[in-house]
Amino acid sequence: MFDACVRAWLVILALVELPGIVTLLAFDAALDGFASNLANQRAEKHVWAFMLALLAAARVLGAVGWQHRAVRYHCAVVHVLEACCLGCEYVMHGSGGDSVVHAIIHANAVLFVVWAAACKREKAE
Repeated sequence: MFDACVRAWLVILALVELPGIVTLLAFDAALDGFASNLANQRAEKHVWAFMLALLAAARVLGAVGWQHRAVRYHCAVVHVLEACCLGCEYVMHGSGGDSVVHAIIHANAVLFVVWAAACKREKAE
């Protein structure tokens, strides 16, 4: 049950990133939130969209390859790095991120570390 809930949460999180990616790339939207410290230029928008796409890809990989220990640890590491980087931008550099989103980012890091640690060792094939 825990695995199913985490996998559903990963899919939801991946889907949440899609509008941001599309608006940055297709509609040239302004950078805001945790990216508000970046210059509002095309290159920065593309790098931010790429980062969101990599984050979404890690989440999809976690949802699809959930039974593999390495995939779970990869997902956990990605989310710990996200928490460290975006948390630093929010706390130390005053980015325009939301405090609730900041808390969710850190809760995700903890959740995925616990999820990875709970994975039983895979049997050799």
